[in-house]
Amino acid sequence: MSLRAAERSLVYPSHVKERLDASGPITFSDRVVSTDEIWDFMTVEAPARFPYAFDQNGNNIARISADVQLVSGIKASYLTLTLYDRIEAARAAGVPVVFIQGGQNYEPYYAAGAVPLRPAFIMQWGRNKTNGLGMRSSDIVSNDHIEAGRRRISVDACQQIGAHGILHEGIVRADFIAPNLALRCSDMAYLSESHRSADHGAKLLFVDYPMNDAAGKPWAAQYVADDIRKLVTAIDEFTGRTTTDADLRAEIVRENEMRRLAREFDAIWQDAPFPPTNSIDRQHIVGLGNEGYLDPTAAISVLTSAVEEVRERAEDGVVGYGVAPDAVRLFVCGSCVTADPNVVDGSGGVVVGRDDQWSQVVTHTADDGDPYLALAHQTLAWPYEQPSERRAEWTAAEVGRTRSDGLLFVYQWGCNFQSAIARLVADEVKRLAKIPTAYLSSNELGKAESVEQARTRVEAFIEMLRARKGLF
Repeated sequence: MSLRAAERSLVYPSHVKERLDASGPITFSDRVVSTDEIWDFMTVEAPARFPYAFDQNGNNIARISADVQLVSGIKASYLTLTLYDRIEAARAAGVPVVFIQGGQNYEPYYAAGAVPLRPAFIMQWGRNKTNGLGMRSSDIVSNDHIEAGRRRISVDACQQIGAHGILHEGIVRADFIAPNLALRCSDMAYLSESHRSADHGAKLLFVDYPMNDAAGKPWAAQYVADDIRKLVTAIDEFTGRTTTDADLRAEIVRENEMRRLAREFDAIWQDAPFPPTNSIDRQHIVGLGNEGYLDPTAAISVLTSAVEEVRERAEDGVVGYGVAPDAVRLFVCGSCVTADPNVVDGSGGVVVGRDDQWSQVVTHTADDGDPYLALAHQTLAWPYEQPSERRAEWTAAEVGRTRSDGLLFVYQWGCNFQSAIARLVADEVKRLAKIPTAYLSSNELGKAESVEQARTRVEAFIEMLRARKGLF
């Protein structure tokens, strides 16, 4: 890694360009972005526009990975940092923007020609309307947006607070507010329902989620399928096009490939003799299996490079940048917030898995028959959305598969759904997997810098795991 001495800002050494060139371009659905374009953006344009992402001071949870040798990580960061420009371009072209929830899959939205944005991306879109934000100024902007949401909703729950504030204040505009109302927290404290009283100009369409253990029940699948069909029909009315079953199947095939590549990357990563990447890159790349960053074709392109690169690292016994060779392996539960990967790696640990998003990556969708029913069955099968005891059983199995030394359940302060089940899940995993578990409330939402309380508790938990294994 190269750092500017004064600012401790990440700089890519010139020799990395050769490795980037050898990896090939990123193929998007409508164009091919050359390695020259990627390099110019990541070395010149992005550091000037988004300095908070390159700031390596302290434990900046918003920074991109400092592993400059991992070119698939550079490409994944390119997808992240170009998000603002690609949203604005889609908006200018009349492509409908849809506000959705965090963990769901995206086939109906992409198949219908829309841009689906989860809360974190709405926050990023609103924040990055201002160029040149450093770590502190980025915090101020993000927290102002969150405060706007608090004034309207009166709860500090999750990233949706900031997204709601941005939409209600008119900082950015969505054409639809149409999330899956799955169990995780999409209507926490009536957040989604609150949009009905707002003058934001967006149409509300909720894909409902039947409660009471509905997975496997035919009536429940048909119920969800009917709501997905209503969603696609509404987007078609906006665009003037007709989305066919063939369109939806083609999108299912595309996103199944995205998920398959993410699973392949993870399998190679888990079997490596040492952690082949740091925690930031592992989660960022695996997350591409659920999050296409507006273009699943581009995500597939980056994942293809990542699979080749991580296989090479695993064969060569490479240790990820900033990770201890004897790092203890940590599995993390929860959504919106997580254990700061910089703190985990710096304390002698490494994050080997998360339940959020991975729940979607491991769920295959049938690509034949009625595509609406296939998507409904997929939605009802997500492990993260199952009753808490079953979710804990799946998590315990994942803990075993990833050879985790400990589990940490992190939830955002004020999120009464995740906080209510954190101890239940942690205790059940402890019983089933026979590993130490802990749960903690965090207040890092919207903050680039790690909150000291959360940092201290993560460090202490990892220190305990290392002592348990005799690592001092």
